[in-house]
Amino acid sequence: MKTLWIENTGERLTRLIPDSAVVSRGNPFFVPEEDAPWCAVPAIGIVIDRLGMKIAAKFASRYYSKFIVVSHQRRADSATPLEWMRDGALVAGKPFETDAPTLSIRISDPNGVATADLDTAALREAFDAAIAHVSELVTLKSGDIIVLDPSLTAMPEPAAHILTHPQNLIINTNGEEALKVKFR
Repeated sequence: MKTLWIENTGERLTRLIPDSAVVSRGNPFFVPEEDAPWCAVPAIGIVIDRLGMKIAAKFASRYYSKFIVVSHQRRADSATPLEWMRDGALVAGKPFETDAPTLSIRISDPNGVATADLDTAALREAFDAAIAHVSELVTLKSGDIIVLDPSLTAMPEPAAHILTHPQNLIINTNGEEALKVKFR
């Protein structure tokens, strides 16, 4: 399994996140004892269902059926490539299917609640384009995760949640809990 994070920084940038950086659902994230504050950046992704390479965007929807919510933990003052390789840098939620026209996102943390309704058709279009792009570079396999940077999907603000411990970050989609991260 590989996890790919797609950013748009003038040109499309793909980050490959190693397996050791992905924390399983239900496991806590231990905030490092460092001087700089840490933040959690929630994002939405998809789980690939089948093997494919060089997939045209118009066929990409055949390669996934489930969305997934993730949280990327990093130093608030840094965006270096090494932040993506730390153990536990990404916490993945439970994959879910939806046929709803909108995906209601609700992010709860000790600082309050942020909500947004994302257009499912626009999300699918963005993921189809991402699959077409990524499949030119690597072979996609069942279980791979492709995540779009929050700036590409209009995730609820605030995009980054400053972490303190102990604290919980809970993300619900369409009223169901999709991700719960315990920060210790």
